[in-house]
Amino acid sequence: MMLNSPETGTRHYELEPLQQKILYAEKHGKDYGIYFTVTYDDRWSRDEIDQAVRKVMNAVEAFSGRIIRQDSQYMFAVDSGFKDYRSSVPLGGQRLAVFGGGRLAAYYLREDEHCIEFLMHHLIMDGDSLYLFLDSLEQELLTKSSPVLDEGSYFRKLSGRAKALPGMDGYADRIRQYQRPDQTCRPYAEPVYGRGRLTDGAFRAAVSLSGKLKVTRFGVILLALALLSPQRRNLIGVVVSRRDQMQQAGVIGNFTDIAPVLLQIDDSTSYAGNARSIFKELFQSISGSALLSYEEYMELLGYHGYDYVLSYTGMPELEQRSEVFSRLTLGGYLHKYNNHLQFNEYGDHLEYEYCCDQPLIQHLFSGLEEMLIMLDRLELSQPAGDTHVPMAAVMETAASSAGPAVREERSSRWLPDIGEDEDLFHSSISSMDIARMITDIYEHLGVQLSYQDIYTSGTLRELKRLILERAAMPPSRNGMLQSRTDTNAQTL
Repeated sequence: MMLNSPETGTRHYELEPLQQKILYAEKHGKDYGIYFTVTYDDRWSRDEIDQAVRKVMNAVEAFSGRIIRQDSQYMFAVDSGFKDYRSSVPLGGQRLAVFGGGRLAAYYLREDEHCIEFLMHHLIMDGDSLYLFLDSLEQELLTKSSPVLDEGSYFRKLSGRAKALPGMDGYADRIRQYQRPDQTCRPYAEPVYGRGRLTDGAFRAAVSLSGKLKVTRFGVILLALALLSPQRRNLIGVVVSRRDQMQQAGVIGNFTDIAPVLLQIDDSTSYAGNARSIFKELFQSISGSALLSYEEYMELLGYHGYDYVLSYTGMPELEQRSEVFSRLTLGGYLHKYNNHLQFNEYGDHLEYEYCCDQPLIQHLFSGLEEMLIMLDRLELSQPAGDTHVPMAAVMETAASSAGPAVREERSSRWLPDIGEDEDLFHSSISSMDIARMITDIYEHLGVQLSYQDIYTSGTLRELKRLILERAAMPPSRNGMLQSRTDTNAQTL
């Protein structure tokens, strides 16, 4: 929604829920900058490349957006006129000044290597748009006419508000009713990072299973991961696209979101039946979560969040589709979630990347190839209960890994360890810290807070004042448990 169009030529737009999630995580230490490089054919000079990049980047509306703050609300400020996106220094290892009102896109030319570096924030760029951008740049170089000039508006087209499929009324209730099993393994003190490539045998098994089960290769991966989990039931976040192909097919921007999905195995159902059920649940979750506001999404996940986040991206071979560009290289990408599994599918192989602070994630990757090969040899009509991974296997993974020592349990403080007058919205506390604080204050004081209460309080001192005010209200007015408040409120 556009809020106003001031005389300066800068337009302001509210953030969509999926953009709010990204910005909130960025504020709490995650880096959503997407760094990539491409090599260009030496038929084009440095000046020709520079001119084409400048023209196309200025034509893309999404790149004109900056993040500003008005009162307690962050929003997009979209500037008119020419913008200079060229950086004077290499972009590798750099971070965009998102909260400083800086540009969300930049490029740098390495002339000696015929290479262009790009750094673009995930607020305005996703995997599909990366290829749209390179296609537009190529057309500008070849024909001096880029299709991006007629792409339409990124900011005016609302995303993530699809109509729910029939039977989706109980989606949120299913997520809320999920009971997380007790965590036998303690988390690592620091996240563990890894990347690699599935063996040829495991990749062939995934391709074969896709045909047998009549699901995508991503569906095969979901089935294998579900079978590898000792709990047989996990709440995972799946990265999905909310792009409306009717109205946004050619629009450059970010349309990805995270859908909460219950990934579970029914031991009495066949492998094939479980594959179909998992795939059906995935699509129902994509539809059901599209209707959630940012506040509803955060409330739904609550204190614990996801067991892990999973993304799967098809990666077209650039050399096969481009006359100008080759050797597309993505930089380190998994700075978003501490338990994130990323799969990149190419024509003849599947690469993976993970960042985790839980032994479960390393266990999933260590057993994935063997599980795929085993499934391809099984009779898929037999019950899935014949394959069960005990929790001891995860413990063995944790014991044998070279991961860092586990971290100590958190303290029992109800409020964050920050200054009384420090701005809560610009402090170091994370979304999980806030969720934990809301839970603890309710459990110990009986006072129910919302995320909006945290944002509008401003400082810890003001938040304490709000808690005490609500603690003094009759239970009928604030829904609190009076007996808890009488004995515990003084500890604030």
